[in-house]
Amino acid sequence: QDDDLNKAIGIILEGVGNIISVGRSFLCRYREERRLVFRTHEWTRDWKGVRKVSRQPESHVDYAWATDILVRGDYIRISDLEQVDFMPPDSTMFRHDVRAALVMPVIIHGRLESFFGFVDTQSPREWEDEEVALLQIIVDSFARAIERRIAERERERISRDLEDSAAREKAANRYKSEFLANMSHELRTPMNAIVGYAELLGRPNVDGDKQRVWVENIRKSTDYLLSLINDVLDLSKIEAGQMTIERERCELAALVTSVEDLLRGWSQEKLLDFRLEYTGPVPSEVETDPVRFKQILINLIGNAIKFTHEGSVVVRIGTEAADEGDASELVVSVIDTGIGIAPDALEDLFRPFAQVHNRRNSRFAGTGLGLDISRHLARLLGGKIAVNSEVGVGSTFTFRMALSATLEAPMAVPEVKESAAELPDEKAIPSLRGAKLLVVDDSLENRDVLRFLLEESGCQPECAENGALGVKAALQAQGEGQPFDAILMDMSMPVMDGYEAAAELVRSGSKAPIIALTALAMADDKARCLEAGCVDYVTKPIVPHVFFETLRKHIEIDAAPVDVQKSEPQAETLELLSNPRFAPLIRRYVASFPGLVTRLREALGEGRLEEVRIQVHRLRGTATNYGFPELSDLAGRSEDAIREERPRSEIEGALQGLVQELEAVSKREQA
Repeated sequence: QDDDLNKAIGIILEGVGNIISVGRSFLCRYREERRLVFRTHEWTRDWKGVRKVSRQPESHVDYAWATDILVRGDYIRISDLEQVDFMPPDSTMFRHDVRAALVMPVIIHGRLESFFGFVDTQSPREWEDEEVALLQIIVDSFARAIERRIAERERERISRDLEDSAAREKAANRYKSEFLANMSHELRTPMNAIVGYAELLGRPNVDGDKQRVWVENIRKSTDYLLSLINDVLDLSKIEAGQMTIERERCELAALVTSVEDLLRGWSQEKLLDFRLEYTGPVPSEVETDPVRFKQILINLIGNAIKFTHEGSVVVRIGTEAADEGDASELVVSVIDTGIGIAPDALEDLFRPFAQVHNRRNSRFAGTGLGLDISRHLARLLGGKIAVNSEVGVGSTFTFRMALSATLEAPMAVPEVKESAAELPDEKAIPSLRGAKLLVVDDSLENRDVLRFLLEESGCQPECAENGALGVKAALQAQGEGQPFDAILMDMSMPVMDGYEAAAELVRSGSKAPIIALTALAMADDKARCLEAGCVDYVTKPIVPHVFFETLRKHIEIDAAPVDVQKSEPQAETLELLSNPRFAPLIRRYVASFPGLVTRLREALGEGRLEEVRIQVHRLRGTATNYGFPELSDLAGRSEDAIREERPRSEIEGALQGLVQELEAVSKREQA
């Protein structure tokens, strides 16, 4: 294929050179992010055929004036070099004997990769429009051929990968299914926020400051929703070679701060130390595409927050010097203390539809598109993305972008301002004093969490451990004239599940609103709950302020909020794990792990996969609330493998990882 490429270059240089009657033609290629220029092929009328030129690289400085024109996709037409005033007199791009020149850029996937030059050495020359048009067609065809060659190589590589084993083909199909499922989940998150805040804005007599915060949160959620849709569109553009970059002068600190403001709230919700640091002076302005620049940072920082349970996410910004101390690259490093990435998973990190699986920490939701898109965008911006990672320690993603040599901007260390991002007030528990609620859940651990939260709000809940008992309790209370104000219904239970129970209550004339509780969070799961008769939907693990906000929408209680600090001085926050009274429940929860491990092993050994699924489903919905999100993730992976009827080896592998983590937690807590 290299011979074919050289042949094509020869046809253009010699064939076109003869057709338009020039004295010499050549091809120059850029390397190292256009910092070096190589003259690789040359033809003159005195030679027989095209020669491959073996030369030392030339500095981009002598070519900078031309590069600034060519990078836009424009050609350079010079009729008389002696009359040109825009080219530096000491430029080595043309030899001293050149009088007229025509230079055509070669744009590959939206990026300037090389250029063809056609020159006359005898006298000035007026280049005809027909000549320029002909060259444009030929050079564009050459560029498209290279793009097709790149695409063919990629397809061949993918084909070889798929041919390695039948499992690869199944994995590819599963990745696409996961992509659709994860995309549905990702879309649901901002939509829930938009609907929730819109409902809050509709309430009468709302404080103006709160309204402004809610409107801002709706705007941010809308921006995020649009970004997800744009991810899919961006991927299709990249694959079609139609992605374009719009460069302009931008204030660097403003770009970075806007990304920080967008993501700080999320980091605070996860109790992470989120910091922005400048390692030294940086240019006040950069020349880039501000939308694409921010898109890269949002992807890198967002991933860091997503995969970090505790510790910190640090965004470190600075410049790195090239020769003689000149700042030539902007360097943005995103450093987290998250789960890390195994070495054998790094090669899949930038593949579309791929999810990196960490054996110990399971998988995380996401479209699998962000890093692949970011890598392509970084290249289009004249940069690149690199990653270093260690499992259990964290990851560092580094985005490097070449700084424009023609943009003179003052260097300074920007001031890092405190973010004004706000979090929900977790100390003021919505009062449910006087409310009568029924909790229907087969999991003792779930009932404990829900009872704890409801008692904190001032009400005394009743509990039932399956759907049949829940229906009986609800209808009995209604018959006695003391109906429940709401029923919290788990949807996956033995004897009678939540769907049957909800439908039975509706058929029997129950007036109590039924709120579904489930660890399954897909759109069709919610639709199924509503169809069964539920009025709303809360996903597990329970997020306290979301849980109470949902209850308040369906329970009419005229009472002031409970101030936890006043009524219970020892409880400084509603956050479950920091409440001293919740500690005994955590100890009892962990004490149940050895028995759970025994039940899982016995059920798996006897092939009772449905029983295994029920056990891990319960764990999936409870573990995070007790402070073990890794267990929830592993349980989710195990349940998904069983529900999707994956190979037995994959199911056993997922469960083995879960069992190992259960045993590790038990030993750690006992110590």
